Amino acid sequence: FVLAFLVIFITGFYAGRNYKGEMNFKFWKFNQVSHLSKDNAYKAVVKIKTIAQNRQYDMSEYSTGSGVVISPDGLILTNYHVVTQEDDFNNPKEAGYAICFSEDTSKAPNCDYLAKLVERNKDLDLAILQSAPILGLGQAKAFDYLDINTEKNTKIGDEVTVLGYPGIGEETITITQGIVSGKNDKYDKKWIKT
Repeated sequence: FVLAFLVIFITGFYAGRNYKGEMNFKFWKFNQVSHLSKDNAYKAVVKIKTIAQNRQYDMSEYSTGSGVVISPDGLILTNYHVVTQEDDFNNPKEAGYAICFSEDTSKAPNCDYLAKLVERNKDLDLAILQSAPILGLGQAKAFDYLDINTEKNTKIGDEVTVLGYPGIGEETITITQGIVSGKNDKYDKKWIKT
């Protein structure tokens, strides 16, 4: 069983080492092992709402996307494009992040947490957030999380389960299954086809 969400992120990203660009992973702890079952993996997949200032200088929701909790203290792996709005000169703007967790796959997630940006890399389209409870709503806790697969052992024919919050998926988490159908080296990155 392979979580494609993680596989896609880890492509070209091997325990903090990458083909192009650098990210600082001083926060990473390798001695942790997730005990989440395949059926409960959704508990570690979050919806991220990025809030930034618009052209009228009002705060508004800029984007939404998915992330994966990768540690019990709430580190979240996501995409650069989910958490970054750039100005006209391609400089990242300041933003805030609401983090939403699903307790039931048939219901919209609860957005009881905020996050701060820890690290991001545009070339890899990766970012790391640190979640924290919203005072009065969320509670400090040990988060359900998934391990990052740092092995390059994905094979054609491996089963894949994709979890996330695509724009077309409405408010509930989307869960799709399939297989790894191929691998490709393109644009100086390694890709896994599903």
